[in-house]
Amino acid sequence: MVDWYTSDGALMYEVMATTASGHNDTCETSTANCDLAGLLCGQSYSVSVKAVGQTCNSIAHMTGRLVTPCIPKHITTQYSLTIGQVLWDTAPGVDYYTVEGVTQQGLMVSCTSNETYCALYNMVCGQIYSINVTANNHVCQGLSTSTEMVTITTPCPPNDVQAS
Repeated sequence: MVDWYTSDGALMYEVMATTASGHNDTCETSTANCDLAGLLCGQSYSVSVKAVGQTCNSIAHMTGRLVTPCIPKHITTQYSLTIGQVLWDTAPGVDYYTVEGVTQQGLMVSCTSNETYCALYNMVCGQIYSINVTANNHVCQGLSTSTEMVTITTPCPPNDVQAS
């Protein structure tokens, strides 16, 4: 998603993102944001926004480059006691990763890492966790999410054990 402040006299906006190798993605809108849905992950784009008026146009260029993070792959999980260790392969265009584990009952554990591993603490016994790894960078957060992995925690110990 690219956004900007609206400009006086603009009837619509045309957004173009271009890589050095010539891949382009465009979108048009009458609002102050536009979703560039065809960006290739891990590629560096220069972005321009053209304000289209009734008689003339003007162009603004984004400072810096836009890089869409790639989806993390080859995710593995390990579990011991109350700690889940999640590992994955590095993904291009990523500054940091967020990992979330959620049970069917809504219990959630999460961690953030700029490495290719992360520890999920305080996982509850007797649960099935669905785990996702999301790649993020300073521009794109929460868009590149891995396929779901399932981790089953150890059974909970019996309560009130007594001898009679």
